[in-house]
This record gives sequence, structure tokens and C-alpha cells, in this order.
Amino acid sequence: MRLTKLAFFLVLAGSMWGEFVIDEPGAQNTVPAARPVFGGGARGASLDMLGTLNTFDTLGRAVFGGKIVLYENGGFGLRFQVGIFDVLDIGISEGIENLIGVGNPQFFIPGAYAKLQIIKNLSGFHWAVGFDTFGYGRRALVRRENGTEDMLYGFYSVAGWKYRGWGSEDYIIFGVRFPLLPAEMRQIEALSLMGGISIHLGPYFFVSATLEHLYFSENYQNRLLPSLIAGFVPSENFELQVLFQYLSEENAFHRSLSLGYKARF
Repeated sequence: MRLTKLAFFLVLAGSMWGEFVIDEPGAQNTVPAARPVFGGGARGASLDMLGTLNTFDTLGRAVFGGKIVLYENGGFGLRFQVGIFDVLDIGISEGIENLIGVGNPQFFIPGAYAKLQIIKNLSGFHWAVGFDTFGYGRRALVRRENGTEDMLYGFYSVAGWKYRGWGSEDYIIFGVRFPLLPAEMRQIEALSLMGGISIHLGPYFFVSATLEHLYFSENYQNRLLPSLIAGFVPSENFELQVLFQYLSEENAFHRSLSLGYKARF
């Protein structure tokens, strides 16, 4: 019920930013100029994610996107989202542990996805809020007292700037997450910080560094997740990101692969 109310609120709020056309007697109808909602390569990629870190960019109206994430221990993440307005995306995400390899697959209840861009390019500044999973893999799981595990879902807020890099636009991002599910994580000490920066190496390649799950409570300090990312955007529709996520308890980097596709409908 709460998720239904949240989705209704975001759709209603997003409609405030929508474009409306009113026909008046004698008025000449004009076709609005086409504008790039998503791009790739030399046109300048608009990325909705840096690895598992949300950016402040949305897909745009009438654009749909899908993403597959392959992560440690045979994990499989799936995300589908649709741009309802220029500033509002909604969708669904799911993570499956041990889908590939040894062990029984572990399924979780699919979670809602939403992103609402509140400030768009105000003297270069951007701000968005939303609801999403807090990533995939070990750092995004919570073990209950009975031994079962659940994925972390909750609200987030991200802000920052775009700057012109070597061949495309890049990001400087900082933000905060607050878990809503599972219910036992719904406490102020579970608030965490995140941030990231990207640097393009020409029109098609970029590298990025992110830091997630930065908690102030001693109960969660072992969840810190620094990541290095190598990205490739060969066209307007496709993107590939290779993630190297450092797990301190193993003193090793875990490799993940993210494949994304987006198009108009």
C-alpha cells in the first residue's frame, strides 16, 4: 500500500513538470524541435547509473531502458524502467543470488524503482530523489536473525554537477540513502552516504570511481564499498560497464558486469 502511494505521488509530482499544449482559435500549431533525451558516443552519454550508484539524470519522456548486472557468486540483477515524463522514471528491479554456479538460486521479491529530477541544470547543478535497491551482491543484502536474507531497498537523494570532459559530459555526484525495506533497517543509524566522479577518455570510453554504503554507525562500518568502473558507450542505445568492487573482509576486488539498453517507443 505504501509503495502504491509513493508511485502515485511521484507520477502526480512529475506531471507538474510535463509539457502541455493548449490549442487556441487561430493559433498556428508548431512541432517542437527534437531534443536528445539519451545519447552515446560523441553526442554525449546521459547515464542514469555509475555502476550501482544512481546519477541525477533520468531517461526522458517516451524512453525505456533495461539493464542486466552479473555480479559475484553467480548473481544476476535485472532492471527495467520507463521515462514517463522528462523528469520522472518508474520501473522494477530484481536480484537473484547464486543463479549461476554452485548452490541453490536465492530469489527476492522484486522492488519498485522511481526517480524524480527536481532540479535540472540550475547553473550546472542537478538534484534528484528516488526509490531503488541499494545495489547488488553482498553489500546490498541484510541477514535477519532467523538466517534469511533480504535486499536493501529505500529512498535516496543525489545531487551534483556535470562538467565537460574529454569528449563527453561527466559527473560529480554526492548523495544519501535511507532504507525502507526490510523493516528492521528503518532507523536513522542506517542512513548512509555515497558519491562518485566520472572522467571520459574520448567520446566512447569513461572511467569512474564511486564510494557507497558510508555509514556513521559502528554497526554498519564493515559495509563500505569503494568501486572502480570502466565504461564503454558505443552507440546511443547500448552501454557496458565493468565494475571492480573492493570487499575489505576479503582484501580483494570483485568483478561485476553491467549491460544496458535504451530506446524510444
